[in-house]
Amino acid sequence: VAEYTGPHDRPLRKYPEVALSVTSESASGEHGYKVSWSSIYDNGNSAGERPFNAFNGDIGNGGVAWMVGSGVYGADGTYAYNPPRNLGTATGGNSTTVNGEYIILQTPNRIKVKHFRISDRSTNTDRAAEAGKLYGSNDGSTWYELASFSELTYRDGDYFNTVHVNATTYYDRLALVVTNSTATSSSTFMGIGELEYYGHEEGSGSLDTTLKTVY
Repeated sequence: VAEYTGPHDRPLRKYPEVALSVTSESASGEHGYKVSWSSIYDNGNSAGERPFNAFNGDIGNGGVAWMVGSGVYGADGTYAYNPPRNLGTATGGNSTTVNGEYIILQTPNRIKVKHFRISDRSTNTDRAAEAGKLYGSNDGSTWYELASFSELTYRDGDYFNTVHVNATTYYDRLALVVTNSTATSSSTFMGIGELEYYGHEEGSGSLDTTLKTVY
């Protein structure tokens, strides 16, 4: 007896699938991707510290990253900006989200996130994301919590932390909110060298099926 199963989920892929440039921060986006954010170091005057750098394919050893300014996180790493920035409030919806600096990636198609990887900026292990939450949305104003993370630590070099998500719903907007940084008393900046989402794209599923002979 032949038993068929499938079709299966589309293949697991990394998103963005291409390295993004500053064009992704524009209203028209880049390759279907758009990047938006809560704040930026020095008003974005330095190209090497703009938000798109979190998705430019460079883990951060070149010194580029999305950076927020000194003092936004306290000497103990807790979020200190007053009045606090809030994803749910800023995007005009009624969603209750945690306070913190955030970066939003809008994708060309909806994806179901399995996990994401996050790195610091170069050797700045004391200027990285230590805790926070990942939210998903399909309209840019209603947000759903997908994952929570804490106690991330970093090492010098090409080092990523992996946070498991295992979402059950597809979303075309992903927002990472950083509630705590790895800041010390001498360094209260926060930066993300690279942020990679891994998941399955929405669609009819892959066309492959599995044939199994049952006796």
